[in-house]
Amino acid sequence: MRKVKFSNLLDGYANFRQKIYPKHEKLFKELVDKGQSPEIMMISCCDSRVNSTQIFSAKAGDMFTLRNVGNLVPPYELDGGYHGTSAAIEYAVTELKVKLIIVMGHSYCGGIKAAYENNDAFAELDAETGKGFTRQWMSMIKEISDDIHECHHDLSERDQLKRLEQQNVLLSLKNLRSFKFVQDALDSGELEMVGSWFDLDRGIILIGNEETGEFHRIKST
Repeated sequence: MRKVKFSNLLDGYANFRQKIYPKHEKLFKELVDKGQSPEIMMISCCDSRVNSTQIFSAKAGDMFTLRNVGNLVPPYELDGGYHGTSAAIEYAVTELKVKLIIVMGHSYCGGIKAAYENNDAFAELDAETGKGFTRQWMSMIKEISDDIHECHHDLSERDQLKRLEQQNVLLSLKNLRSFKFVQDALDSGELEMVGSWFDLDRGIILIGNEETGEFHRIKST
């Protein structure tokens, strides 16, 4: 198996230094002098195929980006644990004062597929092996996964997975509302939330409707 070395990235870095940075040097210096003030928070999957800044042609400083397995937002919990996702949301809403939160799911999500087909694919929490975090994290979608198994067994496997990927986005929107500071910002009109789903096959974005549970394509200009 070929090893990937840090040196393999140096050509890309050289291209950044020679061609990209000079074109945007003024912007980078402004972001240093004035600090960041993004109006958008993007919550997306850490899947290497899904690059939200590329999809939306965003510049440095445009998006405060949070990526995790399955683009999941956990419900509000005050249990003294380490909550990286919740901390990022709090910082974005209360400190950066973002005006828009986008939760973006995508097709062919490996975490959702494994959790849907067989939750045993993820190891249980075990002090001896040190594994189990992924299983615990993905257990958030168990209820909607079971519902799709039961109510939509007439659909093909790909369509069932697509539905789960999309319903997972709507679940994250629901969980976002469990944070008081998020709901307060929504109520005051200072914040908007959008659920979206990226189709890797076609390179298109669908937008979710929280009331109907359906996702519809948006037209690009």
